[in-house]
Amino acid sequence: MCNYAGCSSCVQLKARRDSDPFTMASLHPNSGMSPLQPNHPNLQPHHSHQHEHGHEHHHHHNHAPPRRNSRWSFSSNEIVLNRLSEILAPFDATRGEASISEYPEDDLEHGPEMDTIPIAPPVPIKDEALYKAARDQHNQRNANPAATAAAGRIWRLPDELKGPARLRPLEQDEESSPTSEDSAADGMSRTREAVFVSTICMAQLCTQAGLGQTLAIIHVVGDTYGISNPRDLSWLIAGYTLTIGTFILIAGRLGDAYGYKRVFLAGFAWSALWAAVAGTAVWSTHVLFTVCRVLQGLGAAMCLPNAIALLGATYPPGKRKSMIFAIFAATAPCGSILGAAGGGVFALVWWPVAYWAFALVLCVVATVGYYVIPAVGHRYETPASFPAAIRDLDIPGAVLGVSALALVSFAFNQGPIAGWSEPYIWMALVVGALLMCIFIMVECHYAANPIIPLNALKPNVSFILGAVACGWGCFGIWSFYTWQFLQVIRRLSPLLTTAWFSPVVIVGILASLTTGLMLHRLGPPVVMTISMLAFTIGTLLIATCPDTQTYWGQTFVCMLVISWGMDMSFPAATLLLSDSVSRRHQGIAASLVSTVINYSISVGIGIGGTVEQQVTNGAVSYDAVLSGYRAALWTGVALASLGVIICLGFLFKMFLDNRPWTTWNWEWEFKRRNKKEVCCTCHGVLDGTTVGSHSPGHQMTSI
Repeated sequence: MCNYAGCSSCVQLKARRDSDPFTMASLHPNSGMSPLQPNHPNLQPHHSHQHEHGHEHHHHHNHAPPRRNSRWSFSSNEIVLNRLSEILAPFDATRGEASISEYPEDDLEHGPEMDTIPIAPPVPIKDEALYKAARDQHNQRNANPAATAAAGRIWRLPDELKGPARLRPLEQDEESSPTSEDSAADGMSRTREAVFVSTICMAQLCTQAGLGQTLAIIHVVGDTYGISNPRDLSWLIAGYTLTIGTFILIAGRLGDAYGYKRVFLAGFAWSALWAAVAGTAVWSTHVLFTVCRVLQGLGAAMCLPNAIALLGATYPPGKRKSMIFAIFAATAPCGSILGAAGGGVFALVWWPVAYWAFALVLCVVATVGYYVIPAVGHRYETPASFPAAIRDLDIPGAVLGVSALALVSFAFNQGPIAGWSEPYIWMALVVGALLMCIFIMVECHYAANPIIPLNALKPNVSFILGAVACGWGCFGIWSFYTWQFLQVIRRLSPLLTTAWFSPVVIVGILASLTTGLMLHRLGPPVVMTISMLAFTIGTLLIATCPDTQTYWGQTFVCMLVISWGMDMSFPAATLLLSDSVSRRHQGIAASLVSTVINYSISVGIGIGGTVEQQVTNGAVSYDAVLSGYRAALWTGVALASLGVIICLGFLFKMFLDNRPWTTWNWEWEFKRRNKKEVCCTCHGVLDGTTVGSHSPGHQMTSI
């Protein structure tokens, strides 16, 4: 625009820009051309306007680079960069350098502040050879392979300019980019794609199967080692979920550094190894068996985040990708029941066979995955040395975080067994809390590439993760003590108990398929609240169920209701958490939710065991055992009710913030999700959506 204050065209243009922050500079009526064209009046040192009254106003422009208002506007899917010429040719000394500074996360309408803007317009790239030369120059500027692979984009003008001049990104390596039209999935045959998706979904299925198979035959295993106290048996379940919850984020970071496929397959191989050793522990003690279960969970933690990353890197955004992720989520309830059924069947022969058969299945999946999983790119450069690994993988933060979580979970699960009066129980709890404080301090102030970017998390995250922790802590209590109630109180066999749990599979698949529609109609906050109500009602039904009632009474209804809590809470929490972090940190959303889910199951079992111990006080009579189970289940009801209260508080906060909560605010979310990460040096867009971490090597800013 010109500098003449009375120019009506400029005034109208300014009003248009201010009213629509997501529309770039329109054509000035008096210029008749795009602002990016070389002869546009705004780029000339002198131009004039002829107004209706016949007077001509002359405007002289300063030759220095003009200052820009901090309200730098961007289109929804494209970004206009007047500095494309910097990629094609070196800056002229008189034009200076443009710098970008990061703006507040909450500012959804304004882009980065441009201190200086080059006067010369960018040159449209119409020739393929010219484009290749520009790309080569871009790659030379980013010699770091990780930087080139992560950004690797330059900007060019569209072939046809319609309306406001806009720029769009061009992928550097279209074959390896998940957002390019030729994605890795497009190169697969239907058969290979079906096998590929099945292999990836086996990560979710086998993780839950590893939990279900032990839960179904836990008393059979306990009889082998002479263990009958449920509090002693709880470690066989809690140890497995503990390692899954504490190592998911670290496994995601390893996938970024060493390749998703490589870590994914290594996770299956590791799980197979320790499942086989767990079977041989029949000739040893329960200590070895428990250690094997703990280490087996480490393999599951390696598989889960990298399975999500492989799906995200293989499929471009769209309905196809959404359907694949829905299938991935639906395998969770199937895995738990299939594992329990397999464990019950093999226990009729000899329970170690269940673990050896499971190890064989894991080896077969790893072998098939080696051939069908495409070699998609990963976003970290593999550390060349141990100091580089310490810096890039945040090993100090990983050690602190894992140690803190492990000690706290150990205290809660060992306390009911040894008694809370033991000094080492309280010592473990205190040391774990101190290490957690140190971990938070290191991640906020000292880590170069933190595993969890705590500074990027908004206050809403505490509401979301708090509700998830309460709901899935309740689920841990429900799953463990419902099995105890049916097998110990109702005297059911492992196979019959599995049959009573089978409605969870059917309802779980139905819930997974309909949750997407509910999220669209109601919105994630409301769906999250409904899931907490499902946890509460389902646990309440089994807590008040008479011990002689028919299965088709409260037990059957409980199986129908609790499934909605499981399959609605995960996608709702993931979307809410994704909404509460910047695009750069989108990758931690699913990882944090998975971490909290598995860790809450482990801690929840320990809390339930503590309550049971206080109620029974060592008594082993029928009535005392039943009272202890009911007290633990009522604790689960209390946890789920607290989750409902947290969700209602979150809804009230959204109401105070004047944000819609009964329907999903798609317009607000659309603006929110189209913030991008741009390298200040090369202008490349950084994709920060991979699970686990973000790629280093660039000076990044949100736009």
